[in-house]
Amino acid sequence: MTLFESVFAGNDAVYGLTEGAINQAIEKYGADKAVSFPDTAYSLPCYYAVTGTKVGTLAELKDALAVVKTLMTREKRLNDAFMSGVATALCAEFIEVLKYINGAEPYAEPYYGHLADAIIRELGVPLVTGDIPGVAVILGKAPSAQEAADLVKSYQSQGILITLVGEAGIGSRGAVHADPVGWQPVDANLSGCIRCGIDSRTCRWLFKCRSWANSLDYGVASR
Repeated sequence: MTLFESVFAGNDAVYGLTEGAINQAIEKYGADKAVSFPDTAYSLPCYYAVTGTKVGTLAELKDALAVVKTLMTREKRLNDAFMSGVATALCAEFIEVLKYINGAEPYAEPYYGHLADAIIRELGVPLVTGDIPGVAVILGKAPSAQEAADLVKSYQSQGILITLVGEAGIGSRGAVHADPVGWQPVDANLSGCIRCGIDSRTCRWLFKCRSWANSLDYGVASR
């Protein structure tokens, strides 16, 4: 299997999971059911950054999935692979937002869940100025707690913001907990990776970007 085939197959698989999850939610709650992440003005921040459209109900979420489908072109070019990645990320956001229906709180310590706008504002300026030079997303469980701690501390020493996803958050917490600044176990599920992408909201506040594409002009979304 080529790299393009791997990217496209992964995108198709996640799209199928997302479509099924949305259909199940509509069957359970009805198409008019409100849907949004808590503590944000953007409903689904990443989808809003890409399209400029807010999603407020399950019916609108299903319409948004149709928009995502248009990004899933299948020419064997870099842009097609890149846009498949964007589509996969948006699907992950859709899967995640379904967990918050009816004000549910799907995550508890040590996981954080959705990052509120207030936290993004706090991080926004140092991310753009370079005081925080980047964001490291750590996936999977390290062979030992010590190796996990060493990896996290190596990024901390460089001032990099660290997010732990999946078993990374479970396996390393005890070893790293003594120095919590700059790291956060975000989610036990890989779909939680979408909440590690905080630059879309940062760009909107600091540069008044009207779209995700505009944010690339500032070199923000690529960090």
